[in-house]
This record gives sequence, structure tokens and C-alpha cells, in this order.
Amino acid sequence: LSHREGFEVKVTESLAKYKPVIAYRSGGIPLQIEDGKTGILVERGNTKGVADALTRLYTDTAYYQDFINELRTKEQDSKRQQFFTPFQSVNWLYLATELAYKGNDEAVAMSQPAVADIEGTYMGNGEVRQWNAKYVREYWQNSA
Repeated sequence: LSHREGFEVKVTESLAKYKPVIAYRSGGIPLQIEDGKTGILVERGNTKGVADALTRLYTDTAYYQDFINELRTKEQDSKRQQFFTPFQSVNWLYLATELAYKGNDEAVAMSQPAVADIEGTYMGNGEVRQWNAKYVREYWQNSA
């Protein structure tokens, strides 16, 4: 359990496998876990709270299944996409572009892809997995 993690890759990996996560409410972890929906957030240092949460997940199958059912929803899947490499790469590219061309709005506008280019990820089975990349899209459309 991390006391001050900025972003925890293990949390993303667990949620992607539909496993609820027990973690301290610190750093960037509360941005990844919805308390009571996709995992359990415990105040930092509360090891008894962690033990209690783990015991309940292990012994109460209906409680555990509620987390699994929530993690399998399309809404949660869309939220998880924001923590995966393609979405984060686009965010970092946007930030680098903004910093590189700061003050030169014309160069920034030319370097940004059209919204249609970031609508989703093409999966191997022909499905298009929607990113719902609202943050990046909003920056690209609304930056002045």
C-alpha cells in the first residue's frame, strides 16, 4: 500500500482484469478508484481498515460480485481506457506540443489531429473501442 503514489499502474492492471482494489486514499489513486464501486479506499495508515475490507471481499461473495458487475460495465470500461498507454500517449503528445509551440497558435493548430482521428481504437476483431477522450478533445477544440 502506497502512502503517496502519483499514479499506480498496478491499480490500472487490476481494474482491467475486473478485480476490485483496496488502497489508501492518497496521491493519485483516488482518481483511479471509485470508492465502493470499483474498489475500496481506506485512510492512509489504517491497516485495520485494509484488513477489514480484504476480509469482507473474501468472505462476502455477493459484496465481491457487486464490484465485479460494476467493473464489467461499459461506463467503467470507458473510464479505464483513460489510464491505458494510447490515451496517456496522446495526453503527453498534446502537452509536449503545447510547450514546444507556446505562443505560436498557428503551429499548434497544424500539429493537432482532427477529432475523427482520435475517436477510438481499432481492435483485432473489427470492433472500435471508444475512448471517450473528452479531456484531450476539449483541449484541442477549446484551447485559445
